[in-house]
Amino acid sequence: MSEVFRVLRPGLLTTIQDIGRPHAVASGVPAGGAMDRFAHAAANLIVGNDRTAATLECTLSGPHLVAERSCLVAITGADFEPRVNGVPAPMWTGLFLSPADELTFGGRRSGARAYVAVAGGIAGERWLGSMSTNLMCARGGMNGRALVAGDLISAGEASGPAVAGRNLAEALQPVYGERILRAIPGPHFARLPGQPSLMTPIGWATGSKVLDSKPLERSCCPSAWSREPCSCRRAGSRSCSWPTTRRPAATRW
Repeated sequence: MSEVFRVLRPGLLTTIQDIGRPHAVASGVPAGGAMDRFAHAAANLIVGNDRTAATLECTLSGPHLVAERSCLVAITGADFEPRVNGVPAPMWTGLFLSPADELTFGGRRSGARAYVAVAGGIAGERWLGSMSTNLMCARGGMNGRALVAGDLISAGEASGPAVAGRNLAEALQPVYGERILRAIPGPHFARLPGQPSLMTPIGWATGSKVLDSKPLERSCCPSAWSREPCSCRRAGSRSCSWPTTRRPAATRW
């Protein structure tokens, strides 16, 4: 294992992710992991890793990285205009970087999350069998947090010779555009159809807060939808909570 990247700028939210902790859900720990499993797996396979190896997940914008050593990388998922030393670089393709090469990103063209895989796999803190970053628990990945300027990212040794140019056929590459979000009806489901909502910057992998014309009125217990706080809040229970802004939250479980 050795240092492979130095972070000059981290991007909006760049974290280390693998396939998460599905085995830990029964213990109350979110599964987490890469949001776009296909792009995550494809990036790994292009550089010769196991599809479950850790990658860098870049949300809405990409980081500015400097190669500390020679390495083979692949960038998949959302198109944030990747560049190597200022020259546009192809996505879904193995790219060979030399020491001091700079990997940067321009503006967002499509999609929300891009993935950067390195031959040998990104290394990080392993927690409950996974290196995925859990921001709420502050565990896994880069000490449980997003990347910041000055971080040094390590990777394992490649299992075979670096082969640049390996790629995923264009016909197999997903098209990132408008998507239909499916919902399970709940107490306030009638408010959703036909009413536009604005997504706020407040959110992470488990959910995003959205704004509409009226805040929701609810208590902390899902079974007690009313204006009055329920008994568990009056008793000071730590097992219940609600957004302090009293705005609805779109949540992925």
